[in-house]
Amino acid sequence: MLFTLECEADIGKVLSDVWQYQVDGAIVAAGLSDEQMAEFGRRDVPLVLFNRSPREHAVHAVLCDQAEAARLLVSRLAEAGHRQFAIIDGPGDSAVAQERKAGVLDRLLTLGLPAPIVVSGNYDYASGGRGLRKVIDRLGRVPDAVICSNDIMAT
Repeated sequence: MLFTLECEADIGKVLSDVWQYQVDGAIVAAGLSDEQMAEFGRRDVPLVLFNRSPREHAVHAVLCDQAEAARLLVSRLAEAGHRQFAIIDGPGDSAVAQERKAGVLDRLLTLGLPAPIVVSGNYDYASGGRGLRKVIDRLGRVPDAVICSNDIMAT
């Protein structure tokens, strides 16, 4: 079964559905509170976190180094001659978006490149388009590179 979220803050509502369906296990790609993680243990439901750090809990996790991936992306774009960057950021409650943005900002600073134009998005097609229009309005032109916090906003 696939349960989707409009935003990560909605995880509590979705977990109610998860418990109702008595799932045998879960792969979760959203931030869970300590209490929510403990509930999986109380219910004896195996949990694997995807792109989320388990903090103090003994939980399996599959993680990508989001910040390092973003630094590598900026390095490659800079090597190709791009100098003016923009970021269409994800929702404020998305740990992945914040890690990616931190990596971009860190690498731009290290390379001595100008700070990027940063606008917010919501991980959907419409916010990607709105974000690009905001970037162009603020910069007065299309930047050399636009980094989006997810693939959907980038298309």
